[in-house]
Amino acid sequence: VCGNLANRTQGHLNLYARLGLRTLCLARRVLSEEDYSQWLESHQAAEQSMENRDEQLVESFYRVEQKLELLGATGIEDRLQDAVPETIEALTCAGIKVWVLTGDKQETAINVGFSSKLLDQTVDVIVLNTSSLEELREVLQSRSQELELQETYQHSCHDDSNGSSNDSSRSSTDSVLGNLVKS
Repeated sequence: VCGNLANRTQGHLNLYARLGLRTLCLARRVLSEEDYSQWLESHQAAEQSMENRDEQLVESFYRVEQKLELLGATGIEDRLQDAVPETIEALTCAGIKVWVLTGDKQETAINVGFSSKLLDQTVDVIVLNTSSLEELREVLQSRSQELELQETYQHSCHDDSNGSSNDSSRSSTDSVLGNLVKS
């Protein structure tokens, strides 16, 4: 049953990410009063520590977040802040290169790229999945020649004040999304 729930939950997470939703897994662990008291005491000591507080807090959370029971997952709409698409479009029209580094799931990152107008139908989205930083470097180096990083394409920008459109160049590297998966 547990494996089936994990597989179904992973399917839901993938679907939610493709829809551009922010995902969150829900899990629980029931602690005895004794276990909770011991954890709370050590956690409060970590909070009050003057040395290595951050490391001690991480260790405290790690201790309690073991042997969790998966309950499921949620997907909520995480709307862009006001004027984000217009701001990104203005930056690119001004010739400013815009890059995004994210820890989002790949599908979510691409969806947000389109909704924020960082990506559009004229952009070739190149996804690089690697299992290590070294592998990512190797892939980028080997692909850089075939991507013709110096080649540019025309991107139409609209000037709201007079209705005219200006052309500016955006490097094809603007469309490269690298997703480094930690192993």
